[in-house]
Parts: sequence; C-alpha cells; structure tokens
Amino acid sequence: MASIYKNNNTWYLSVNIGNKRKSKSLRTNDYKVARALKPHIEAQLIAELTGISKTNERLTFPELAERFLKAEHNWAQSTYDLKKHIYSKHAAGYPLPDNPNTRAIHIAHINACWNWGFANNLVEKANIIKGDTKGEFRARTYSEDELKIMFAEINDESFNSFVRFAYYTGARSGEIRCLSRENVLDESLVVKGKT
Repeated sequence: MASIYKNNNTWYLSVNIGNKRKSKSLRTNDYKVARALKPHIEAQLIAELTGISKTNERLTFPELAERFLKAEHNWAQSTYDLKKHIYSKHAAGYPLPDNPNTRAIHIAHINACWNWGFANNLVEKANIIKGDTKGEFRARTYSEDELKIMFAEINDESFNSFVRFAYYTGARSGEIRCLSRENVLDESLVVKGKT
C-alpha cells in the first residue's frame, strides 16, 4: 500500500509491503507534482522492499553525514551546527560523551542520519547505535541565597526585571521577547513556544 504525506512542507511517498515500510522524499511542495512522481517512486520502493532492486550506494558514515547535512531539511542554523559537530566527532572516531544527556543527544542525531540514509537508498542498512536517546531528567533549582545574590548583583534594572520574570514564570528567553502587552493577562500569559 502506498500513501503520500507532507512533512515540513515537502511531500513524501510511503510504501508498505507486509511488515516492511520505506519512505522517500518527492522533493516538492506541490501536490500535483507529487502525484505525478508517485507511480515512478512507488515502483522503485516496491522493488527495494521486495529485494528486486538493491541499494544503489554504500556510503561510509562521513559520506552519508555530508549528504545528510546538504539535503533540504528546513533546520535552524543552530540545529545544523549541532548536527555537523556531532557527525564530525563520530566520523573521526571519537567515543560517545560520558554525560548521559549529551550521549543521548549524540545517539539520537547519529541514528537519524543512518535512518535517513537507509530511507533514501544510500546505505544497505542503518547502523543504529543502541542506547538511551532521551537522557536523564535534570531538576536544578536555585537556593534562596543564590537567588538573593543573583537579583542583587544584576545592576541593570531592565535586565534584572527580565531575569526575575523568567525565573518566576518559567518562560524561555525567546518566549519572553515575543510577548506583547495584550498577551499579559490578569493571572496568565499567552505565549508561543516549544511547549
């Protein structure tokens, strides 16, 4: 069974045969173009899923990472920079970080690259790294003494207000900077953010 779906403004085609599934970007945001490409790409994916056609390329991880970073993903620059850093470390043979949260981030990004390569017919299999991809929950609060020092030592009144507001609301910096007066209600705020 084949279906077209949209992800980040790009159309993809997904084909299921039994318990196997493969997806491929149609590299367009135009539905009519996606529909026109569907039969050709569907035939390719069916051939790959049934074993009639094997993967065309056998890229090494450094080659795959380079292709992955060059592909269109609509990432923020900071996301691109993080991925590039992680992939270059991994390609150079550095061990995964010891910190559980940093390690989880590295594993998740490396696995995403392998999965993309497999889905795009660039590698024979995704060499997934086993391990935690969520990290550990970190609960860190400031002590009363730390708060007193922080609020007393920030001399710029405007920035001090910003820091207090962030601390007492839990809002992120970007969320605070996007607030307008009509978003500040009597007992709540209306914000656009991560969650």
